[in-house]
Amino acid sequence: MPSECDRLFAATGMSLLLAQHGVPVTFIPAAGPPRTVTAILDYIREENRETEGQEIEQEELWVTVLRDADADEGGIEAIAIGDAIEREEDDAESRWSWQQRVRNETADLWDLLFARKRPRRIGGRQT
Repeated sequence: MPSECDRLFAATGMSLLLAQHGVPVTFIPAAGPPRTVTAILDYIREENRETEGQEIEQEELWVTVLRDADADEGGIEAIAIGDAIEREEDDAESRWSWQQRVRNETADLWDLLFARKRPRRIGGRQT
């Protein structure tokens, strides 16, 4: 259960953090139109796996967002299987899909885990 400090920070401090450190991402719900939200991104790891003779990069990204879709920064009120995000630098083939994991959840914000898999590139070519 969040403390009073957690609630106050989410109500005031999170907006300041998003203004300073947030980046726009496109939230693509499985049901509904895409929309831009401001998020703090935490890229956590990259694994290389070989599948059918091709190396695949597995990347994961924690996304901190407000839970109020009507906030100035945008937000994600509800998350569902099939929801995805795209960063500005991503192409349409490298969407990040929600991994059904949540951390640091309060009434006002939460961290959502997204991941993507794609062929590994070395020097502009696929391996």
